[in-house]
Amino acid sequence: MGAHTLLVQSGLKWGLVWFLFREVWFFFSIFWSFFHVSVTPITSNNWIWPYEGINIIPPFQVPILNTIVLLIRGVTATLGHQALINNKTSVWIRATIVLGLYFLSLQTIEYYTAPFRISRRAYGRIFFFGTGFHGLHVCLGVTMLCISAIRISAMIVTASHHFGIEFRLWYWHFVDVVWLFLYFWVYTWGAF
Repeated sequence: MGAHTLLVQSGLKWGLVWFLFREVWFFFSIFWSFFHVSVTPITSNNWIWPYEGINIIPPFQVPILNTIVLLIRGVTATLGHQALINNKTSVWIRATIVLGLYFLSLQTIEYYTAPFRISRRAYGRIFFFGTGFHGLHVCLGVTMLCISAIRISAMIVTASHHFGIEFRLWYWHFVDVVWLFLYFWVYTWGAF
């Protein structure tokens, strides 16, 4: 409602920064696990990566489409934020929500058609753990943006006071960056 003091706003911003910092380390641990197992297959009693007999998901099919959807949704989120700052109504936040749901549906299809399962040694476990937690973060982001769209429609937020939505968009962009790392390392590194 715009009643936060500057001290409260500062505290909220620092809270989000520390939350995102924790999330960075969470995903770093997933990437570290992937690197450890993929770079040192000798310690895992295997000589090749991914393990023999695992057919991986080709990176230039559904994963590249998900990456394109992700980049577009980052643009639509930014356009929605700019429209809000300029006190204009727009459909960009809603478009971002639709793209987030489309991303999740593509991810679901990918899970059901994957040529391996979570029980398929370290590769399957790390793949589903990393992409699954990313998907969970996208679900949370979509939920938060739905709440933002409702608040924008109800005119609860203004051009001068909208940092709740701004925080959601920071989170959304963080999730986008995580996907770029997931795409590059898990899909692409695992393919070559």
